[in-house]
Amino acid sequence: MNYTEIIHARLHNHQIVNPDFSTPNALLGWIGAMQAQDYEMAKWAVGVRLPEATREDIEEAIENSHIIRTHLLRPTWHLISAEHLPWLLELSRPRVKVAVRSRQKQLGLTDEVVSRSNRTIKEILADSQPLTRSELLEQLEEAGFENKDNRISHLLLRAELDGIIGSGPSKDTQYTYRLMEDRLTQISSFNKGEARRKLAQLYFQSHGPATLEDFVWWSGLTKTSSKKAVKMLEPELISEEIGDRTYWFFETSLPPEQSTPSMYLLPAYDEYVVSYRNREMIINGEHEAKSISANGIFRPVIVVNGKVKGIWKRKVKSDSVKVKLRFFENPGSETKTLAAEQAERFAGFLGKELELAVLDN
Repeated sequence: MNYTEIIHARLHNHQIVNPDFSTPNALLGWIGAMQAQDYEMAKWAVGVRLPEATREDIEEAIENSHIIRTHLLRPTWHLISAEHLPWLLELSRPRVKVAVRSRQKQLGLTDEVVSRSNRTIKEILADSQPLTRSELLEQLEEAGFENKDNRISHLLLRAELDGIIGSGPSKDTQYTYRLMEDRLTQISSFNKGEARRKLAQLYFQSHGPATLEDFVWWSGLTKTSSKKAVKMLEPELISEEIGDRTYWFFETSLPPEQSTPSMYLLPAYDEYVVSYRNREMIINGEHEAKSISANGIFRPVIVVNGKVKGIWKRKVKSDSVKVKLRFFENPGSETKTLAAEQAERFAGFLGKELELAVLDN
């Protein structure tokens, strides 16, 4: 196996090339968790993997709680399928609480304060859900919770981890919170080892071939816990060594050879880019800073044959969307044609007319 084969397999397993699913919940059931830092771009992350989907389809899946946006794993915003959320919360909660413990102690967020906040959030949303973040924040401040140093964000995070709140339907382009307790399937029993194994299975089936270090980064688990998870899964996995790295994958996830060129406009924080510790096989070193800022902002990228070849921006207007493409190197005519087709696809996803601009590199 070489890097070209790994890239081809990843495009397939990420459901970017030749996708197998037709609904957002089925897709998220396969991937497990999809980073969703940028709310609107996260909808395109789902849409780019569902050729017939529109933004309204993703909105409907969120509104009906088929997929839910919340903080998990590293932790950061993720889209999760409803079927995976209960056990992922149980698995992630202890690690995330440890990760934020020091900061919450500095902010004076004791267990008593968190418990009182959770009760207040329940009361507020029971009367007026769903609410945008700013609307919920305002009511929490009125109830006596000070937001100095962004304290309320930590209280909302704890309410998410406790399964009290999650995403509701959008208000324009703003996300909302609503109560989750009656929307989550109750877990009759929880086995931490089996949950780790299940998380590893989801990761390597949808992100493989990948390394143990990649899984540690993505999952938020310790290296020891990650090793145990891969060990449990090892009888089902195949491994290949390239240099000093071992790549793990399922035999069934190796696709047939792809001879036709591919081009995709992937959103900010897309799993194809963000979910690996090492990205050198898809991003040329001299271009990495253009794709990923020094403070960890992942920009929307142009991916040609699995490699990041540029970045793009969009400006959404009332009836149109302006898409600006900037390639790192001058593209050929075929690449420009494919790029225009993908920009049209993005505009169609939004239900807008396209205004396309290809900028000098």
